[in-house]
Amino acid sequence: MDSITTENVSSVNSSGHLESVESLEDLSARYADALLPLTIAFGCFTVDGIIGNLLVSLVFSLSPEYRRNNFKVFALTLAFIDLITCLTIIPAETVKQQKYFEFGHVATCKLKCFFNVFGASSYCLALLVISVDRFRKVVLPFKTQMTPKMSLWILLFVAFLLPILLSIPGTLMCGIRTTAKVNSYGTNTTIYLCETEKRFEKSVLRIIY
Repeated sequence: MDSITTENVSSVNSSGHLESVESLEDLSARYADALLPLTIAFGCFTVDGIIGNLLVSLVFSLSPEYRRNNFKVFALTLAFIDLITCLTIIPAETVKQQKYFEFGHVATCKLKCFFNVFGASSYCLALLVISVDRFRKVVLPFKTQMTPKMSLWILLFVAFLLPILLSIPGTLMCGIRTTAKVNSYGTNTTIYLCETEKRFEKSVLRIIY
């Protein structure tokens, strides 16, 4: 059996020869070093995003100029979605880059998958609602327009409830997948990835999704 430690280890292959094997910790550390510039960039995005979105929320919440305006609802919605992204998805990706091949907790993996789908779909669907409102104002200016209250209810359903429903299948199919990766010694290291479980690879649910 392989002896896994924090250093490079050795194992005996089927022919009885001693092989050098890169440990899981060393493999992850090597990838973390390679991804360090991206990790730093993500850290900057997180800090800037949190500060920026809090400022946007503060300005549009307190400003009397946007009180009866759809733009206020749209701006606050996008700021809230972006704030969720800065507090969940980006930090999760940063942690993943440090332990790239050591994803050991199923619950954490599923939570990450949920927020990945939720964040992307929520932002896209919110922009869809905004584009419909802009279209009606430009092309159909004399028709009934969205009111701020109507916009709020539409966004609650389209940009929040619907993305939650869209995230459920992906969350269910996500899990820890154990596989082997060729390391720097040319031998195999067992790794643990957060991705679609093997049993869902060819399932109808995944194809439809």
